[in-house]
Amino acid sequence: MQVELHAKSDVGRVRRGNEDNFLLLDLATPRTWNRLDGDESPEEMRQFTLGDQGLVLVVSDGMGGALAGDVASKMAIEAVRDVLLGSNADGAGCEPDASLVDCLKEATMQANRNIHYKSLEDSRCSGMGATLTGAAIKDDKLDLVRSATVALT
Repeated sequence: MQVELHAKSDVGRVRRGNEDNFLLLDLATPRTWNRLDGDESPEEMRQFTLGDQGLVLVVSDGMGGALAGDVASKMAIEAVRDVLLGSNADGAGCEPDASLVDCLKEATMQANRNIHYKSLEDSRCSGMGATLTGAAIKDDKLDLVRSATVALT
């Protein structure tokens, strides 16, 4: 399957700061791109053939009105990336025989934990939150995961 990727984020008219983040993760290479890497997608990620390991696409948005929403959305995409690439500092990761969507679910739960713990450790992040929507594409399947993380303290 040929994949063509485009992603863009805009602050909009209401907010001052952009709390959006996205992650494009090609697990075959592994190549990543997120909003913080810049507006232009890397040439090699604009169009490619879907590999055997699959592709993960994630959008995370800091919850408007909550403290540190930009921090929470960044933490969410970083947790997904780290769990799926096996570089999670907390050691939680995917089981070797787990499906890609199960790995994405585990990564989402790790993001929840990371955001919650950060809100407990840092009073500037108390109550922060983010939404996360992820897609796992592998072979001829598309699975979706959705989560809202609010760290209530």
